[in-house]
Amino acid sequence: MTVEQFDFIVDVSRALIWQYNSAEKIEAMVLNKQKWLDENVRDFWANWYRDVYDLRTANDFGLQVWAIILGMQFALKEDIPTVWFGFTGSGGKNFNNASFFPNNTLALSTEQKRNLLQLRYFQITSGGTIPEINRAVQRILPNAKIIDNMNMTITLAYPDIPSSEAMYILENYDVIPRPAGVKINNVFGYATWFGFTGSGLQNFNNSNFGG
Repeated sequence: MTVEQFDFIVDVSRALIWQYNSAEKIEAMVLNKQKWLDENVRDFWANWYRDVYDLRTANDFGLQVWAIILGMQFALKEDIPTVWFGFTGSGGKNFNNASFFPNNTLALSTEQKRNLLQLRYFQITSGGTIPEINRAVQRILPNAKIIDNMNMTITLAYPDIPSSEAMYILENYDVIPRPAGVKINNVFGYATWFGFTGSGLQNFNNSNFGG
């Protein structure tokens, strides 16, 4: 994702030419104006750029704005296999909605939100080619590779076990960019394999036993 760089500096002090060197009031007025512009224009837009515009650094407020734009939801409901206790169900009326049962709404961390929205952005803007999918996936899995199986499926291969944050996104959101009708399979932790692996132990000539 390419983010345009902006210059937010408004330099009115350039108006202080040598003729005004002895005009203290004019100089003070211009410098006060410059201070106001630095605080209310330069710093404001720099902070807005960082906290809202740039998905790589946006804070929770900016990420919520992007979630609306990109049509994403951060909080997911997860079924908890437990027996609730309290005044639930018909007739019980939940007794003023007391907290006798757990809140099963799962919230994402700020970093998870950033990764999720970046993947969503790639999903709706990319052409679905293998290099583009690789660039998108490597936002959350740096060493991951996408393999085209040539049968309307692709495989996301990652040598390690993903972090719980990355795994949660992969399991709960369909945001990996890919062409329509293409299924994605996940293979994690293959770096731990050892020996003549594969169907029929066909990895004999591909191992790293030799020098």
